[in-house]
Amino acid sequence: MPYQPFDAEHAPVKLRVSGKLVREWKMEDNSAGTPPLYPKSEGQDTVPLTLVPYGGARLRIAEFPLIGEREKAWKKRM
Repeated sequence: MPYQPFDAEHAPVKLRVSGKLVREWKMEDNSAGTPPLYPKSEGQDTVPLTLVPYGGARLRIAEFPLIGEREKAWKKRM
């Protein structure tokens, strides 16, 4: 365990994932705002992201928007 366990550079756990920019997702009080229920990501490239534990991040995000799946599920119900 490093001297500073909340340093993102030396985080004991890192997740490498893919994501897309969601332009309507805004900041609220210096944090990530509430994720949009039906995010629009058309035309955005998929990019690699590295996620670190909440305490080591500069931008703290507790929840990510779900791209595409929620809208598909809603359309199937109708």
